[in-house]
Amino acid sequence: MNEARLWQRAARGVVGYFQQVGHFNIHIRLLFLSSALSGIAQGMFGVNFNLYVLSLGIRPDEPGRILGAGPFAHASAAIPIGFLGEFFGLRLGPRTAIEAGEVA
Repeated sequence: MNEARLWQRAARGVVGYFQQVGHFNIHIRLLFLSSALSGIAQGMFGVNFNLYVLSLGIRPDEPGRILGAGPFAHASAAIPIGFLGEFFGLRLGPRTAIEAGEVA
């Protein structure tokens, strides 16, 4: 298959995808749009943050440590909170457990 036919086939697939998405409920389309915009914003933040941190004169390995601290803290806190939620959630009800998780 030559390259021009490959591009035509890919273009037909993309057009068909967007035609199918056009038939979805408005709320689903808004969800797709917000997801796409969120991904673009996070990508822009990632590039800009790294360039900003490097412009401060920090070594190139430091942005990874800075950005890795958040997920590490989240993961290390999620395990004990999960145990507490399971323990108290059975007694207090799921709504109270969700509200406690939101506060934490």
